[in-house]
Amino acid sequence: MDIPKFIQRNVSLASLTTFKIGGSAEYFVRALNLEILKQSLIWAKEKNLPFFILGGGSNILVSDKGFSGLVIKNELKKLEKRGDIIIAGSGVLLSEFLEFALVNELSGGEFLVGIPGTLGGAVFTNAGLSNQFISNLVQSVYFLDFQFLEIKRYSNKDCDFSYRHSCFQEKQGLITQIELKMKNSSQDKIKALMAEYRQKRANLPSLPSAGCVFKNINLKEISPSSLEKIKKEFGFPEEFCKKGVLPVSWLLDRMGFKGKTIGKAQVSQKHANFIVNLGGATADDVLILISLIKQKVRTKFGLQLCEEIVYLA
Repeated sequence: MDIPKFIQRNVSLASLTTFKIGGSAEYFVRALNLEILKQSLIWAKEKNLPFFILGGGSNILVSDKGFSGLVIKNELKKLEKRGDIIIAGSGVLLSEFLEFALVNELSGGEFLVGIPGTLGGAVFTNAGLSNQFISNLVQSVYFLDFQFLEIKRYSNKDCDFSYRHSCFQEKQGLITQIELKMKNSSQDKIKALMAEYRQKRANLPSLPSAGCVFKNINLKEISPSSLEKIKKEFGFPEEFCKKGVLPVSWLLDRMGFKGKTIGKAQVSQKHANFIVNLGGATADDVLILISLIKQKVRTKFGLQLCEEIVYLA
């Protein structure tokens, strides 16, 4: 098989993920620009190879057997300021975006402090907190359609943002560039806000993980009987009713999952919606633990948990 010079063979993926778990990619390329990205996609299609776009490596669990196909590492790193607009490549890390905003005295993204991954991945999943999401900053998104290899611009309204959702999750393609509307501020004020949000995340697990494993549950999606069982067993804070969301970490904590361990994978002692790698955990360890949690929650309360993390096999 003819292989372009920019494509590598048998590259370990574990070190490229925040979980530090997984085997190797049969083929691997760092997409430093749109041309390499497009040529890699054309080659994979010609060879009838499956392909996967890898961003910052958060929110992903790679199979112990690796991936039989082409992994494309998104490294579109453009960063540009136009007035109060930041134009950024989707491969820019959130930490890089926040540093650029700070240097240019542009505020609005401080709540993203401490979240791993890329800007493109954050837009794809509409990352954020309970009341602040990256969709609040997005002015427009540029998206590469994999079928026609054409780039289309989406306005904020076109993106169909909601909790942990964007329209791009239903499309075959890649976010390539984002324009974000910021606010002018001073570096001192921005640093103070970043410190405030950093403190809120100070108690999150420090061991390797993929972030929150399960999506929080909209109260409208919970049957009255299931909700009644939860209230009877654990009570139910009024703030959940106000926000209309049941935090999965709260439920798993009260069900006693903290510290539950399979192999070297453990439900974090600090946050019950995190599974951490104690050192040498396998993807199978994590999958068994996820399956166990889902089964017990389903049996006890009739709830079907949905994963946030993506499994690459």
